This record gives sequence, structure tokens and C-alpha cells, in this order.
Amino acid sequence: MAFLQEYTMLGELGRGGFATVYKVRHNELDYIRAVRVLNETVVDANSPTYRKFLRECKVLLRLGNGNHPNIVHIYQPRLLENKALVEMDYIDGLDIQHYLKQNQNFVPAEEVIRMALQMSSALAYCHEDIYRFCMDRDADDLQDDPNDGSKVLMDDQTRKWLIEKYKVIHNDIHSGNIMRREDGNFVLLDFGLAINGDEVVRSSRRKNGAPEFKAPEKWDNEAILTEQSDIYSFGVVLYQYLAGRVPFPFDTTNPNPTEAEYLLSKAHRDAVPPSIEECRKEFYEGKFEGQEYEKDYPQWLEDVILKCLNKNPKDRFRNGKELYEAVKSAVSQTHEIPQCGDQEEQSDSIETNPPINVRGKWGVFAILFLLVLIVWNVILMHRLANESTESSSGQWIGKKNKRDLIFTLDNVSFKMKFVKGGTFQMGSDSGEDDEKPVHSVTISDCYMGEFEVTQALWQEVMGTTVYQQRDKADVDWPMRGVGADYPMYYVSYTEAEEFCGRINQRLRSQLPDGYSFALPTEAEWEYAARGGRKSEAYTYSGSNYLSDAGWYEDNSGKDTHSVGLKKANKLGLYDMSGNVWEWCSDCYGPYSSSTQTDPRGSSSAPYRVLRGGSWNNSESYCRVANRGSNKPGSRFSYSGFRIALVRR
Repeated sequence: MAFLQEYTMLGELGRGGFATVYKVRHNELDYIRAVRVLNETVVDANSPTYRKFLRECKVLLRLGNGNHPNIVHIYQPRLLENKALVEMDYIDGLDIQHYLKQNQNFVPAEEVIRMALQMSSALAYCHEDIYRFCMDRDADDLQDDPNDGSKVLMDDQTRKWLIEKYKVIHNDIHSGNIMRREDGNFVLLDFGLAINGDEVVRSSRRKNGAPEFKAPEKWDNEAILTEQSDIYSFGVVLYQYLAGRVPFPFDTTNPNPTEAEYLLSKAHRDAVPPSIEECRKEFYEGKFEGQEYEKDYPQWLEDVILKCLNKNPKDRFRNGKELYEAVKSAVSQTHEIPQCGDQEEQSDSIETNPPINVRGKWGVFAILFLLVLIVWNVILMHRLANESTESSSGQWIGKKNKRDLIFTLDNVSFKMKFVKGGTFQMGSDSGEDDEKPVHSVTISDCYMGEFEVTQALWQEVMGTTVYQQRDKADVDWPMRGVGADYPMYYVSYTEAEEFCGRINQRLRSQLPDGYSFALPTEAEWEYAARGGRKSEAYTYSGSNYLSDAGWYEDNSGKDTHSVGLKKANKLGLYDMSGNVWEWCSDCYGPYSSSTQTDPRGSSSAPYRVLRGGSWNNSESYCRVANRGSNKPGSRFSYSGFRIALVRR
């Protein structure tokens, strides 16, 4: 690609029908950014596609005038050898949908309040404050303040006109468009009016966006673009982040998508959201087993959310500015977290380029604010030390008996879920012949990857992309899902084993004594897929309904999907039924009827075991007891793997 002459590609972040986004390093200036490249070939600078692209970029470039810290920034769009591209900030971290799932649908209330404060500030800027950074003295016919030439005269009528002229409606707010950076701050992405098409992080893979976040009035008229529709969508995000789920989920089990959307629209129009406190209680007690939930968030936060979710737009906050003032006032009065820096109220004359200075009472305020910030951070760090937190280098995380591990390789993190050992009945008397006989197996404590190995983690460890792996297979098969958080495929058993060896070398100093990464044995895999000691004897991993737990031939659209979008099983493991088959370490062979402890399978055979089924299989292949196999050197678009951390 032409742009690679200027950049070094560090990874593909996402691919949609409209554009692909890459993480890159500039070859000459050595900075790292994301680059968005249109998939369509552009004939020249006068092409309608390119002109439309420039118009859409113009909105985001305008948003950058005020350099708001919680809004993604883009830089000058360009045309390089028939490819349109634009640089964007590279945001380290996770979108809040995946961050919430990573934390088992429960995050501390302080986290929600911080997100509410920062994102409402971003909406206040978009809906109102942006005019201060965009107005033009000549084009807008503004008069100089005779007492101060650096200011312009501003009455209420002129201010309202400028706000209306320069305001930006996001039009696509959902939990996949808000990133939580690794430092705990939040960034708003993917403005619906700014850049068309799919974005790096998008909470819905459905063609028409994220209907769970759509305001009631937009179900009747998609063209409605108002501040109040943004407020409603953000209210759904706030509800989800606090309650652990959206108020009205899309029913993916309904075989009639049209009916499912109609029922969802009816819920948005008429239904009362479930109790936030009850939802939060359910997820808290699921995450912190044996502990009783007590309400841990202020009532004002719930009141703000419910006002955002009013069915009638007139009953919501008027715009982001009003919402931000309400949140800021509540935070200030209750002292949950420190406020962001206040802006002085507008007077009848405002500075077009206000000087930065601190004097008088504002100097005292700055000092007091700094002291409050320091004290609050000390308190927060103390609290986090006693709550569920995640380490970045293979340390214990969680509370009491929760002992999951998280590891980081440069910019890619992954979590290993603790699997308490136990005894289970392996196999199935009602399944295929190779699933018999059912026999008693005891498994020792181990860890299992929360997700299938993703393309981002594979590329970090092995240095190849899924495209290059497909080329190794020497086939002309189509690509399936491609992106950082999609499962890796076109991987042979031999390569999966090599992956484990390499990751052991890189993380050796961080591993618990005696443990190493490996492909799970078939017995370890089935025990974990069933839910270990928490097993509820489900047919599939986490449910008796495969559509809830996995991607298979009836719901996959003949593609893989991002990891973690379906229901996890009782151990917090995702996609163990469907998406891609997963290599196990065993040679494929018949079961023994004897009682066994940590069995390793057949000692020798020409095939290696695969478990879990995939996106192109029927339900029967995705059962937790079903067995598959293939040659160790084979690569297919339906086979990947998951790693374990074991003592062997």
C-alpha cells in the first residue's frame, strides 16, 4: 500500500465495509498514530468519494479546535496514490463495552461517575461550547469590544445563533464508541456526522448500528438529529456502565430479526428500565462470590440516568451542557470525585484567544483543587488496593479467592481465568461414538485463556497477520473476520505449539512458580468449557441455547466475530462453543473407561484434537462433549486455539 512508504504498520485495528484502520509509526518523525484508509480506490482529488470524505473529516477537524481532552483528534486528510487516508489519535485501552465485560459487568461507582463527568463535558463541548473556538469575526459579522480589542461583543441572541451554527450532534453514541484509556480517562470516538462507515470499536456488528442505544423518536425517523437524541443514547451508556447491562437488549435468539427490532423499538418507547440497583446487585454477587451487595452509588447518579432516558425528548436534559452542569454540580456537592477544571461563565464580551493566567481567587482555587486532587488520589489508590483491580504483569488480581491473572506484551493484554480443580464426568452417552464411554476425570488447578487467542496477540507474539497465515495455507479461500479482537485462524497445531513456546520465553519472569503456557489437554478443555466446579450441565459452554453462547452456522453470517460478544460460562470464559475450533494438545484417540487424573490422551496418532465447533458448524458440533480432529499441519479458516497456564 502506498501509505506504507511513509509509515511502518504496527497492526490492523479494525476493518469495515467503508474503511480499515491501522496502528502505524511515522518513518521519519517516529510518532505513533492510527491511520484510517478508505477501502475504495479514489480516482483523483475531484472524485465524489474523496470530496465526501473531506466534508466528513471537516467536522472532526473543527472539533479539534478546542483540543478537548475527551474527544478523539484527527489530522489533515490526504490522498496518496489513489488511497484516501486520515491520521487519528491512537487510543490505548478498551472501549467501555469490552472493559465492562472484562470486569464481569461490574465496575466501581467512582469509575461510572468519572465517565459521566468526562463524557458529559465532551457533549457540552460538542453541543454548545465549540462555537467559542470556531467563530470567525468577519464571516460571522462580529463586532470588536471597544474596551478590549482581543474580545468581541456578544449578546444572548448572537451567542444562540453561533451555538446553533457550530454545534455538532454525534448521532452514534454507544458503549463501543467510548474508549477507556489505560490511565482511567475516557475518549469519545467515531462521530456519526464526521466519518461514515464502520469504526475500530463498534459495539454492534449489525449493519444499522447499535439499536440498543437508539432514542425512541429515532425509531420513527432515523433522520432526526437533535441534542436530546444524543442525550438518550448517552443515558443508555451510563445505565449500562452502572447496571452492567443495557436497559433493553436486542433479542439475538429471535429467528425473525424484523420482529426482534420491533420489540426493541416498543421497549424503548414504552417500557420502564429494570432497576439499576437490582442489576448491579446481581453482577456484584456474581463477580464477588459469597459477598452481599450494598448500594454503593449516589442517588443523584441514577436520577441523572433516568432523566436522560425519558421517553419524551422535552423531559430530558436540553443538551450536553445542561447535563454536564448537573453532573458537575452533584459531584461538587457530594465530593465523590474531583471536578474537572471549570470554565468561567461567559460574559457579554468574550475573548477569541483568551490568555492563560491564574491570579487572585482563581489562584487560591487552583491550589485548593490540587490539594483535593492529591488527597482524592491517595484515597482512591487505597480503595483500589482493596477492591478488584488488574495488574499489568501477571500478578494476582481480584478479591479473596479470586485469582485471575493478566499479562501484557507491549500494547496487547490478555487475561487467564483461574480454574479450580475438581472431578467431572467426561464425554456423553447420547453423543457420537467417540464421546463414549463417559468416565470420571479429575483435573488439577489451572488457568484458561478468557478468550481465544486474538489476531492482535498472535501478531505480537508470532509477527504474522491472518492474511499471511492464509497465504501459508496455499489456498484461495476468503477471509473471515479480521481485526485486533477477532480470533486468530489459519493456524496449525504445530504453530499453536510454537506460539506457546515463544510466549513462555517472553513472559517467563512473570509466571507463577512451576507454571507455563501450553495448549490445554482435551480433558482440561472440556472441564473448563462445562464450567468446572460451577458446572450447570449445559449442552453448550454457558447455556442450553447456543445462540446465547456462541457463533455457529445459523447466526454467524458465515464469519468469525470479535471475541467476548456472547455469554460467558460460569468461569468467565467466552466462545468455547462456536466461533473457531480450538486445538488441544492431545493426539486423537478412543476414550478409556477407567478413572483418570489429568489425562493426556492417546500417546501417538496422526491427528490432533480440536474442540468447540465453529462459525460454520451446526449446533451438534458445538456441544461441550463433541470431539473433532485434524492433521497437526493443517490450517483452516475455522480453526484457532486458546491457551492454558498449567503445571506439567
